[in-house]
Amino acid sequence: MKILLIKTASFLLVYFCIQPFNYTLNAQKIYKLHPIIGDTIDRYEFNQYLLFTDYVNDSIDCYIIYTDNEQFTLIGYLNDEIQSKSLISKETIDENSVNVEKLYAYYNSLNEIDTIVIKNAELNDSLNVDLNINRAKLNKEIKIKKRQNFLRQSANEREERVKKGLFPH
Repeated sequence: MKILLIKTASFLLVYFCIQPFNYTLNAQKIYKLHPIIGDTIDRYEFNQYLLFTDYVNDSIDCYIIYTDNEQFTLIGYLNDEIQSKSLISKETIDENSVNVEKLYAYYNSLNEIDTIVIKNAELNDSLNVDLNINRAKLNKEIKIKKRQNFLRQSANEREERVKKGLFPH
């Protein structure tokens, strides 16, 4: 009888100790920042859409946003283990969602062929011009240069953090 009572008490103690943890995990839901991004923000999307620039960490594989409808948490994972956890505001979520929408529209516009062709235009000095400008190609070159500058700046900042001891080698 004592053994049954001890087992029952042990079970109830464990059950009531674990139950609050289950509740907090179930209370948080995964928040989709944008339909294009989906549930998980991988490193490519993080850089492609310039998301959460204040929380950049090169050693993170992916990020997931959790919410309990009042508070948002950005959790970074590396090899399925939590590496970072940051509370973020609703305003930050909204800003990043708008950034995704704008950059998605911008990247789609780069695929459209937009050319200006002026043939045999007469200028004041009677010069015939055959001008063909491919804006998509020009925009792509500018985008590549900006991306190179961003990556170079990120690498320099990382080196500075390593020198200060804030980041592992």
